Amino acid sequence: MACTYDGSEPSHPVDINLRKELLSKFSLGLISPGLDAKSFELEITNALTAAAKATYLMHEILAVVACHLAHTRPKMKQYYSHKAIQLQNEGLSLCNQIPNWTITKNNRKPIAMFSFILGRHLCIDALATRCDGLEGLLTQWLVYAGTKQCRVSLVNENRTGLLRSMAPFMTWWDSGLKWPEGEGREFGGVLELISSSALDDSAKEACQKAVNYVQAGYDSRPGGTGGESGPQRLMQMVFEWAALVPEGFVEMLKRRRPEAIAVLGCYAVLLHLAKDFWQIGDAGEHMLRVVDEHLGEGWSDWLAWPRGVVFANPWDGADEAQER
Repeated sequence: MACTYDGSEPSHPVDINLRKELLSKFSLGLISPGLDAKSFELEITNALTAAAKATYLMHEILAVVACHLAHTRPKMKQYYSHKAIQLQNEGLSLCNQIPNWTITKNNRKPIAMFSFILGRHLCIDALATRCDGLEGLLTQWLVYAGTKQCRVSLVNENRTGLLRSMAPFMTWWDSGLKWPEGEGREFGGVLELISSSALDDSAKEACQKAVNYVQAGYDSRPGGTGGESGPQRLMQMVFEWAALVPEGFVEMLKRRRPEAIAVLGCYAVLLHLAKDFWQIGDAGEHMLRVVDEHLGEGWSDWLAWPRGVVFANPWDGADEAQER
């Protein structure tokens, strides 16, 4: 989890008044910024209806709202951060009690929604990590990346039933995993450095694909050159990049290969473009800074363009990101 709470009090059930407060503030926009709330009113109703019967989903819904309040109410950050951790842990514990983790007609919808909301929450937590430099951030991000790929597999294995029961949500889910080739050349220099590196062909291909997805995300920024562009599309890539990159690239990050870490510095550009959303804030600056410090001057060519974008226009603070 993100290093946001250092209290040591024991876990207690979240009181009913807090539950009511958190539930009243839930919307899919908290986990899918830019989403047209009106188009997904039915999905919100479905989520809450499913959560009434699946307490693990209810706990995660409340957890992500508490996470939001921790970011947008600075004076109570520690309190809401602790509640978010507590609720998320309780939700995971309850979900793990499903016998043999069997997916059935009755539970596939709440499990899919739990997996989706949990995934976004884990990403937010990973990006908020400020402990132990690159090592702390990368450790948390790799946890998120690993669970992300498992969650995609879970949804795909139950696709037919989910399409029948929650078609708008599935259409939107699928759109986040379908991206055209990047059209821009902003990351062309990094691609050339990968090609001329000492990596073997499979590692080069893995890094190049990861960079190409960053380019596609950059093209999707508001005013970008991509066929679909705007804040919602950009945020889809921010959250889905971990599922899109090749497994070989994730393995390179696990081994702390410097080339893969440099590519992570490119991904920081996408985070920085989304800095005005509460889920992101200064995460792009922090990620690029710890990557830069870890790699040192010998990798300055790889990070030159990301540095120019991220550090030239720093994040202004929490006030600008509160409710987006």
